[in-house]
Amino acid sequence: AKAFLELESSDEYNQRVVKKETQFFVDNIPQILALFEDGAKNIIDIGCGDGKKIAKIVEQIKNKEELVYCPVDISGHMVKMASEEVGKTGVKEVVSFEHNVSDDKNSSAIADYMRKNHHEKNVFFMLGSTLNNSDINETLFNFRNSMEESDILIVDSVIDVDGQDRCLEFYKTESAV
Repeated sequence: AKAFLELESSDEYNQRVVKKETQFFVDNIPQILALFEDGAKNIIDIGCGDGKKIAKIVEQIKNKEELVYCPVDISGHMVKMASEEVGKTGVKEVVSFEHNVSDDKNSSAIADYMRKNHHEKNVFFMLGSTLNNSDINETLFNFRNSMEESDILIVDSVIDVDGQDRCLEFYKTESAV
């Protein structure tokens, strides 16, 4: 988690990824917000990171009191950060349960839990480079198997094949080498 937060704050990462992600939000925010106009929904944020990206969207949704937020990340530290960040936006509830510290492989269990305990409709978000951190085909297959017809999947992915080696180098530590 610490290495990712350092990477995210680097100039190179901001140039290659964050600027593109920001442009995605600017270009698509009206369409994303329109998805939330027809009633209560669960937001399932796979690879939530620190929650700052999804919080920017949630802050603009008019009916925040109808939203339940479920952060999911492989890092418990990131889940805690995202829970706090999105909790500030006025969402009805931030869900804490056994699958918060997880990944897309548990998307069916997460989706079922949210449908049974909260709202019928799920909106899955996979923002940033999360999709690039796993097998794309397997991840999308997992989502498809966990979704109902009324569910929505929003993926923002900057595929930076040339930058993958640089990112991997950044994560290496003396104990990992």
